[in-house]
Amino acid sequence: MNSYVDDYNKNGFVRVPKLVSDRARQRLFETLIRVFQKYNPAVPLAELEALSWDDQRLSDLLIQFRAKSPTLFGAMYDSLQTCVALN
Repeated sequence: MNSYVDDYNKNGFVRVPKLVSDRARQRLFETLIRVFQKYNPAVPLAELEALSWDDQRLSDLLIQFRAKSPTLFGAMYDSLQTCVALN
């Protein structure tokens, strides 16, 4: 448990293996890229679909979008929370 706190303090996030099923994880990823593409159409959907959770390019795209359009990023985040609740 303490390592989770250490990881969070170091990285700003924590990965908890097997917390979510592989199927749910895939559905969450599909939702993320589709919602992200709706809010940021400059990134082609095909490019996003080629990425994975572990791809640094996905992180970079999200970070760039947040820096460039914080209001839209916030709206996207709110939309994702609703979608995840419905999934």
